[in-house]
Amino acid sequence: MAQGAIENMQGDPKKTPSKRRKAFTYVLAVLLGIALFFALKYAARTLSARHQAAALRDRLAAKELLFPSYEEHGILPEAFVLLLSVSSGGGSIRLISPTVGFAVGDGSHVLTAAHVVTTVTRPASEATCQEHLVLSLHHGDLFLFDTVVQSSQHDIAVLKPHWPFHPALTLDTHQGLVAPMELYVVGGCVGDTDFLRTAGTDGAPPAALNKRIRMEKLSLLQGSTSSAPNHLIALEDSRHVLPGWSGSAIVDTASAHVVGLLTNHKVKRFRGLALSHYALGRNVAAIESVASQRRVSDAIRGAASAGPRPPDAERCYELFLKYYECMQGRRPLEAVETLKVLRGLRPESAPLARLLGYTVRSVANDDPNQAALKALAESSLGDAINLAPEDPHAHAALGHLLMQQGKHKEALSRADAALAVDPNHPLAMWTSVTLRRDTDPNAVLDAASELVQRFPTQPLYWHHYSEILFNLGNYTEAKRAGAKAAELDPPRSYRRPLALALAKLGQLDEAEEILERMTKQCGCQRCWFEYGTFLVTYHDSDPEALARASMASEHMNSAEKRDGMAEAQQALETQIVSASASLCSMSDSAERPRTQFRGAKNIK
Repeated sequence: MAQGAIENMQGDPKKTPSKRRKAFTYVLAVLLGIALFFALKYAARTLSARHQAAALRDRLAAKELLFPSYEEHGILPEAFVLLLSVSSGGGSIRLISPTVGFAVGDGSHVLTAAHVVTTVTRPASEATCQEHLVLSLHHGDLFLFDTVVQSSQHDIAVLKPHWPFHPALTLDTHQGLVAPMELYVVGGCVGDTDFLRTAGTDGAPPAALNKRIRMEKLSLLQGSTSSAPNHLIALEDSRHVLPGWSGSAIVDTASAHVVGLLTNHKVKRFRGLALSHYALGRNVAAIESVASQRRVSDAIRGAASAGPRPPDAERCYELFLKYYECMQGRRPLEAVETLKVLRGLRPESAPLARLLGYTVRSVANDDPNQAALKALAESSLGDAINLAPEDPHAHAALGHLLMQQGKHKEALSRADAALAVDPNHPLAMWTSVTLRRDTDPNAVLDAASELVQRFPTQPLYWHHYSEILFNLGNYTEAKRAGAKAAELDPPRSYRRPLALALAKLGQLDEAEEILERMTKQCGCQRCWFEYGTFLVTYHDSDPEALARASMASEHMNSAEKRDGMAEAQQALETQIVSASASLCSMSDSAERPRTQFRGAKNIK
């Protein structure tokens, strides 16, 4: 009976494979059903996305690019400005692509997106004259600006340009926006952008600048009230409002008052298809919240009292745009000629005089007519100093230019003048450190330390810092700084202070290896001089070392020339003769056999 129960539990062996096949078929059918369900769902989603993308293209195709005017729209194009940054140092110039902002209230302040200001004011990676400027369409001129307040939470910044007056837009008092309504986004002038033409990509806008302020009419999708926590404004179906428009004004089509500030845009996609495109911004409540942090609410709500527009303002504005496009298109000589015309139209503009000086300096290094160009750069920077003697940039730039020309006394005078106005001006600090590191290292120790902290990736700054520490007898720190310079730029000959510090610390083998490597990597007169001086200083009792020192002196004749090396070579040869004489006097009076020194053959 027990055996029968066991057989019943095991089942009929002939029926077991059939049950397994049925179970397998059932599981397979379920899996296939699930796969078919998701495939159909995905196909339906793809088809729906294609319909949405096609519908978006049809809606955008009807959108027009508009140009604001006071007569037709009640909007002053002259209220808008371009924000830009210019960095000049070491004979080069760097321009940050302009972005947009607009004057508001009494015209003393400019509103823009906070991330725009972050881009424009991002510190340079080396010691430069870095100026943050606004280009005014109304004045046709450049002005420095200060950042009053910058809120990353709302992505809003308030700036104060150094101008006497400016036309401005009016900030709306109604803080609640309720759909449906239409609004203008006004201010786009960077690049010739079109969402349809760019296939909805998120690439950077073209470098070209438009001569006219542009705008687009958009429908309000979401409008926040003053009590909403994020103060967000969402506008749908944007065709022309793309990257490069951030900082534009959102304007009520009925009142022509500013109701918000454009901060970014958003694209919803499916498999590369653009399904929707929104322009996003912040409302008046957010603007006032940010402005109240620095008590400028009254200014942004005041009434503008702008004077008459200069008759040649539009031409000057267009000339600057041409200058920028020439620089972006690598036509520097044409850019210089454009600036010379601008200087003739704006002879009292110190920023323009400095810009001409910066630009000519960058061109002079690549042009055979260097003397004339450097004279123009020097005179332009001199004009800028006469126009704005309290501005440190022109003093610093002229000091650096004079240093490059070997006029060290005048260069130090200009660097000191810049530091008297701004003790932390990086280019003036660099000029002072370069010229005083050997003669007065104590005076520039703090400046050199500040430079390596502010620009920690610049090997030349570490190199000079190491030299100063060495001259002050701090060999341990000189070794550390020298090692940092060598680490940052291994191919360059930034190893001299490191080698000298190692020698002072008794690590002679490492020091000699570094100096010998410098003669192979660089091979200039200075490298051979340092190598020979090391040998005669630390191995004056070694005849082979003296022979290598003598060969190093001979190599100086054919090496790349350096200023002041003729006297240095004579000093080295005198040391070698003196060391050889001392070595002879210590030896036996018997004539020693002539020796072919082993070390000499290694020097090529």
